[in-house]
Amino acid sequence: MSGPVDAGKILTRDSPYWEKCARHQNKQTTRFVAHLFLCDDCARRLRHECFNDRPPLFEGLGVHGFCGLCNRSQDVLLRQWFLDPICLNVVLAYPKTFAASQAVHEFWKSRVNSSFASLQLVETEVVQLEPFVPGRRNQNKKAETLKVLDFAVYDDAVNPDVPAFYVEMKAGPGSIDEMDEFQLDINDSNDIARVCGVSAVPAYIFHVQIAEEYAPPTRHSVAVGMWWTDCFRLGESLRNIRPRRGEEDKNAGYYSANAFRPMEDFLTEMRERRYLTLREMLVSHPLPIR
Repeated sequence: MSGPVDAGKILTRDSPYWEKCARHQNKQTTRFVAHLFLCDDCARRLRHECFNDRPPLFEGLGVHGFCGLCNRSQDVLLRQWFLDPICLNVVLAYPKTFAASQAVHEFWKSRVNSSFASLQLVETEVVQLEPFVPGRRNQNKKAETLKVLDFAVYDDAVNPDVPAFYVEMKAGPGSIDEMDEFQLDINDSNDIARVCGVSAVPAYIFHVQIAEEYAPPTRHSVAVGMWWTDCFRLGESLRNIRPRRGEEDKNAGYYSANAFRPMEDFLTEMRERRYLTLREMLVSHPLPIR
């Protein structure tokens, strides 16, 4: 069974970071305690990359189950850190994104490369574990400097140095087959429009359905479905823009879920090389910034 990450290095009451959010670089007070089952490697990574090298206030109760970061089944320990609820939601989103990314890579390897060996998938926006830094540039500034989307696909048979198209990945608990509307934050749709416009490279959007599987007291994220659409088809399916559910200060676009298709149809899209047509469309019909 795994041992503590750093034996004896536990946050104590006399620490200046007691009841301070571990993810905030400043001393942000919180009395909310996060309970995370982690393997040793992920505990070290989370502590160093995300929690400002601050130790947990508890680690122990070892079990064999799922790691709450890498999603693998192995020996894990319960670790507790002071985290405010918003930062905890950020941390809990990491394993979902990792599971979605893995699903895209597996689909590409098993279905796309087996038929279209020249199409090479490169993950260009790898998820980063990050602390919260007060004063860091806001979302609008970030969007102005964004130059790539989540994945770039190169066609080695045409030009191995310039992307043939991008793939933007979205992950969530819902199945497209059971949705009436697909929600996409305005910031995200504008990111797609800006990158496509500047690079003259079209984009596909993959929605990966993520579920939770349990081995009490642990759990992990797993991909259970995937669908796709292209940047133009998605835009044409926009119904309206309104405040995001649960966050009235942020807007989202609400799209008909019929814009998305099963992944089997994506193979036909590649066979017909329709991304070349999408590239031509970008020249005459740039994607709007909303």
